[in-house]
Amino acid sequence: ALLHDLGHGAYSHTFENLFDTDHEAITQEIIQNPETEIHQVLLQVAPDFPEKVASVIDHTYPNKQVVQLISSQIDADRMDYLLRDSYFTGASYGEFDLTRILRVIRPIENGIAFQRNGMHAIEDYVLSRYQMYMQVYFHPATRAMEVLLQNLLKRAKELYPEDKDFFARTSPHLLPFFEKNVTLTDYLALDDGVMNTYFQLWMTSPDKILADLSQRFVNRKVFKSITFSQEDQDQLTSMRKLVEDIGFDPDYYTAIHKNFDLPYDIYRPESENPRTQ
Repeated sequence: ALLHDLGHGAYSHTFENLFDTDHEAITQEIIQNPETEIHQVLLQVAPDFPEKVASVIDHTYPNKQVVQLISSQIDADRMDYLLRDSYFTGASYGEFDLTRILRVIRPIENGIAFQRNGMHAIEDYVLSRYQMYMQVYFHPATRAMEVLLQNLLKRAKELYPEDKDFFARTSPHLLPFFEKNVTLTDYLALDDGVMNTYFQLWMTSPDKILADLSQRFVNRKVFKSITFSQEDQDQLTSMRKLVEDIGFDPDYYTAIHKNFDLPYDIYRPESENPRTQ
């Protein structure tokens, strides 16, 4: 469970979406690469243990019970991050009875199940996850920072072909990503701390948009948000025009941000391929 997210890079999903990387594939590569420390540690268990661990992450391991403990609707990762995020954010929404869930979990032929007398603990977990998405992960400030980061990296990516020298000086570890020629060593050299240093250096960029977005991110001066519906499309067009009229590029200073993940999806056992994740 602790290994399945090894491949998450700098700023996680936002960076992954923009630079078209796959953290699960990279996790498997890290585990199976003989040059990595984690591979050498796993070899001490058994010669084929790195491959077995990688197959669990790839959902191809033959024991479905193990796979679902790592990746399913109720798995070790989700139960961990809900309680962890609840603690570190100070929000009580993510709390649930972990001990009770562990007591009622049972192995079955094609995965895991839970005893009926643990139903209320499971319901509590489901509700906790939903509330954490609504109140924390989808909080306007959280989403505003994500949009700001997306637009900041998008601007850097677009400027790179015209000003390679600037990015070579200020952000050398990003060059393989700009060039779409990334090795595992390149990937592992980049983390949040390195990126934050780059953002501070980009504040001196001659490009006003890159410099401004960088200082906004570093100083947490995020965009404001409004809630709208399909009926408000004319209003959105007017707002983009207003942003442009006061001197800002609407492509970088406005965004429509939708929920990137459903808080929960029901299990439909009657479907041909019932969803378990």
